[in-house]
Formats: sequence, structure tokens, C-alpha cells
Amino acid sequence: KKAMAIAALSPSACNRQPFHFLFYDDKDFVQELARIPGGAAGFTLPSVVVVIGRYRAFFDERDAAVPVIDSSLAVMSFLFACETLGLSTVCINWPNLPDRDMRIRKLIHLEEDEFVVMLIGIGYADPAGKIPFSAKHDVDALISYNARVRPDLSENRLDLSK
Repeated sequence: KKAMAIAALSPSACNRQPFHFLFYDDKDFVQELARIPGGAAGFTLPSVVVVIGRYRAFFDERDAAVPVIDSSLAVMSFLFACETLGLSTVCINWPNLPDRDMRIRKLIHLEEDEFVVMLIGIGYADPAGKIPFSAKHDVDALISYNARVRPDLSENRLDLSK
């Protein structure tokens, strides 16, 4: 609740806060949820949050991305707040595939206008555990100044043909 209180202060379009955090700590249910998106194998998750976006506060298709943006802003604050509380987190990407959506909807009740943005594993880190490493891009690859033509970033692209 302390971390969520911080997340609730995050910027949100017109302060609509079109998101909801569903917290689960039942061991078996957590493992079942964590298996749905994939990518969480190897983690022992004592709890998981399912971050839900909601369209109900919007009336125009131009706002289709707003629940994802606002949820993401709140998630970032939530993650940082967890860290200050001594909790470790792992972001679990949501693949947004129809079969995954159907599977999670069978486990948790979502309204028609609600969708999964992501999952977050939460717990206390194993002091002997290892942290997977994935190199971050250099700052110069992430920012351009007064660019009218964007620089070639082909070296930063993933090869999806494999």
C-alpha cells in the first residue's frame, strides 16, 4: 500500500488514472499467473501484480494509448517505491496475444474495457541470487538534439527473422 500511495501520485492524463493494480500472494495462483505471459521462468515469485489498463475514462480513439502510458508512469513510481521499501521487483512483459488474454481472463475477472498492461513480480531478493544482465544503450543512442532527420539506429534493431 505504501508503494501504491506513491504510484498514485504519478502524472496521468487529466488525472483520470485509467489503471488498476491487482495484487496476488497466493503461492499457487501466483505461479499460475506468472506462467501465462512467459519470460518469468526461473523466478520464485512470492507475489505478483497484474497491471490493468482501462478505457472507460475515454471517449475518443485518439486516446487509445493513454491507459498504457498512464499505467507505465504509475508502474515506474511503484517500482522505485518498492525499492525504497527493500522489495525487489521484476517486470514481466505482457505479450498481448489472444491466447494469453483468454487464459488470464479465465483466472481474473476483467471488464470488457480492461486489458493487461504487464505483470510485476514482487518479493525480497535472495541474497545469494544472481541478477541477469542486459546491457543498456549508450545515452547518445537514445537521444538526438534538434534532429530533423533521425540518425540511423540499425545497429540497435533486433533481428526478428531468427
